Amino acid sequence: MKLYGGRKINRSIDRRFRTHTESRDAIVWDVDQINGIARCKVQGSNELIQCHYPQNWESLPYYVKPGFAIRVIHKGGQKGYQEIVGPGRAIPSPVFGAIMPPLNPLFDTIEFGMTPTAPGGGMYVNLTNGQFRIDGISYVFDIGDGGVLMGGDENIMDPITGLPMGAGTNATLVFDPAPTIPNARYDLVVVAADGIADIIKGVASANPVMPNIPADHIKIFHVLILGGKTELVQENIGVMWNERLLSSISIGLSGTYNSSGTGMYCSLTNAHPILTVVATLLCQYGWPFISTYSLTMTQISGSGTIGPASNGPWGITPILKSGTGSTINFYYRRDEVLFDPAPPGGPLEIDSTAEQPLIVFTIADSQYIQTTGGIYFDLLFIPPP
Repeated sequence: MKLYGGRKINRSIDRRFRTHTESRDAIVWDVDQINGIARCKVQGSNELIQCHYPQNWESLPYYVKPGFAIRVIHKGGQKGYQEIVGPGRAIPSPVFGAIMPPLNPLFDTIEFGMTPTAPGGGMYVNLTNGQFRIDGISYVFDIGDGGVLMGGDENIMDPITGLPMGAGTNATLVFDPAPTIPNARYDLVVVAADGIADIIKGVASANPVMPNIPADHIKIFHVLILGGKTELVQENIGVMWNERLLSSISIGLSGTYNSSGTGMYCSLTNAHPILTVVATLLCQYGWPFISTYSLTMTQISGSGTIGPASNGPWGITPILKSGTGSTINFYYRRDEVLFDPAPPGGPLEIDSTAEQPLIVFTIADSQYIQTTGGIYFDLLFIPPP
């Protein structure tokens, strides 16, 4: 037996609930997005009630924010369940208590101006006029009124203009000398309600840490002062320290040999001249790279042979060498065919017709897969133009 009458009863009850669903305007006090609830106040009450909103909203509508009017329904059959259904028509006022939710305090910030520039030529940065806000109050930063002092009460002169600090349209902030390589430090420039910019000097370290901002101050900018630097440039402002990594490999030659315009001359006791190929490693800051590394030298073509030491063994390719210094050496030996161009007893000369004119090799770092590319030498060991 089919009980169609039961469905009719349910529909009748639903219609009665819908006709008696109460709705009213409310004001949003705060929002808990994690739980999908907003606390609100309705007309005639100072009590905060919980109002749900649909969980399928991908983002909150403009009206579900503190201080906005919303429309709330009280669902029948669910005691104490209120749901937001749309924007309200008016902002209700409670019988007593606050009408509007408290405003969030404005965050501390530089409102405009106070722009740092580092033109180079010394350890200084210029700072322009501007305005900043602390605890919701705006303050004017006026360089013309002497708004910047440095390092105490002494009269410090601008190294560019020759005027006292704070004169003119730019303040000149002079920083202490840079640390030694391979250290660096952060120097922080801050300002307080008194309108005075101060430099908070950081601690020099191989891994520098930003100094803390003093209480009741805000940060204007910071500079990263690298070891060995004698001037600050714009790239030092606002930049962050990165771990030192191998950045470049350069190649140089060292050794004793004689050459003229047409050939290289050697003695009978040095028929196979040996040159040292020096690979110099630098990090991204241009400092010698001294961490553990491995380099591989590979001969591609050309006359002569390469080896790991000055006494060989020769003809090994590729050569893998490890180290911790900023340089590592490989060795190159020419395979000479000698003859006497002015016999008897004249100086021996390389027979250029008996050899290939070039040697091509590469040196690469095994960890970072960097390479110098080809190195080319003619019979005089001179790189081509």
